[in-house]
Amino acid sequence: IFELTWVERLEDALVRLSRESYDALLLDLNLPDSSGPETFRRALNAAPDMPLVVLTGAHDEALGITAIREGIERFLVKSEADGRQIARAIRFAIESKRTEEKIRHQNAVLGGINRILSEALASDSEEELGRVCLNVALETTQSKFGFIGETNREGLFDCITVSDTGWESCRIAGGGRQQLPAFAIHGIYGRVLIDGKAFFTNDPRNHPDGVGLPEGHPPLENFLGAPLRHEGKTIGMIATANRAGGYRAQDVEALESLALGVVQVLLRKRAERAVREGEERLRHGAVPAGAEAR
Repeated sequence: IFELTWVERLEDALVRLSRESYDALLLDLNLPDSSGPETFRRALNAAPDMPLVVLTGAHDEALGITAIREGIERFLVKSEADGRQIARAIRFAIESKRTEEKIRHQNAVLGGINRILSEALASDSEEELGRVCLNVALETTQSKFGFIGETNREGLFDCITVSDTGWESCRIAGGGRQQLPAFAIHGIYGRVLIDGKAFFTNDPRNHPDGVGLPEGHPPLENFLGAPLRHEGKTIGMIATANRAGGYRAQDVEALESLALGVVQVLLRKRAERAVREGEERLRHGAVPAGAEAR
């Protein structure tokens, strides 16, 4: 059973789509203010992710093929379609769009992981590597800003990197990219580190773990965090924030997958650095502290 909202003009439909949420759009190609292919093209442009079923009064096979090629899920001739067929077409359009979105999302995650692994080779520092990983996470989750950090030996949280967009919005201590102090592990981000599990909230102000924001911090509309885990322990986290429309379960899965790649490249970068430092000590005849000279 569908709950339908009827409007007579395409312009009215586009206005509603910009303000309200719908599962699908059933579009007649013969409207008072629009007709023919331009009608579904305007609808696709205004709501590219909306499942779309087109109704036409003419049995125009060429128009139907064009519509399908340009992104329409179903094309029906009004004189040949009854209520049951229309309902079936709407269900098909919704499921088709969901499957398409799932595949696109999975491809974006896989592409992000490959990008992290490949660009890690060209990163000269841990911070630069962190920025690469964070930018991939922001693009994949369509977020505005984020950070990557780890817990230190004192049980505090050290930031490895903060996104450029985060610094641009930040007015803490005058703003600008700078070295942040270690933070106590609490609040919403602390929940990720304490539980060792990914989670999101689209209402951070009213979240039970919320402790407010420091003066100068950019507004927090929503939040998504995933732990960085190694050998069964949580060693840090990656977080993103302020996704338009809020976060979804699929964004949690995406960030968890990216977190695996982040841990891998960070540990590899540190291992490479340790090898270089060891070689440098040997070249200068130095002996590591605690080691016995022979």
